Amino acid sequence: LYARDGLAWVHSIQGDDAEAQRQREILTNEIAVMRSTDTAFIGSQLIVADSMYNQKQYDGALKLYDAFVKANSGHPRRPEALYRAGMCLYQERFYSQAIDTWRQLVAQHAQTPETIKAEYQIADTLFRQQKYEEAAAAYRRIIAKYPSSDRLALAYLRVASSDFNAKDDAGALNGALALLS
Repeated sequence: LYARDGLAWVHSIQGDDAEAQRQREILTNEIAVMRSTDTAFIGSQLIVADSMYNQKQYDGALKLYDAFVKANSGHPRRPEALYRAGMCLYQERFYSQAIDTWRQLVAQHAQTPETIKAEYQIADTLFRQQKYEEAAAAYRRIIAKYPSSDRLALAYLRVASSDFNAKDDAGALNGALALLS
């Protein structure tokens, strides 16, 4: 699997996109055939998915992350795969589906490091979609749930910005004051 992935990467770097895609398809088929619970296979499946993600092949990476999530409900790397699946959806501009995926992560894996990242992604995506009331509520949940987060100032700033953009002047002022305190 590593060799096939490397070969696809080399073809991609050389500008031979057709051959790179062909190698990716072969790799995807090989992975589909290798339905296994072997730990090495499971790890390599995520490595290949990460490689595809890093090469901006979000659709292929998403398929591998989704397959991993469905086949490995109790695996310790499942939260990571869910988070990355949400990132693939986000990169492909399927924002609502990305939010749903991150919400699934938060609901099913509340005590993992990926949870706080997913919660910030949810709030940031809502903010970028100009859903300011929902974004402000999401940031307020982050503030309440993660009071020692290193990104807490950003959450306070986004609450104030969301309230301002939603034409809630009193909320914006309170958010700004909370940021300064």
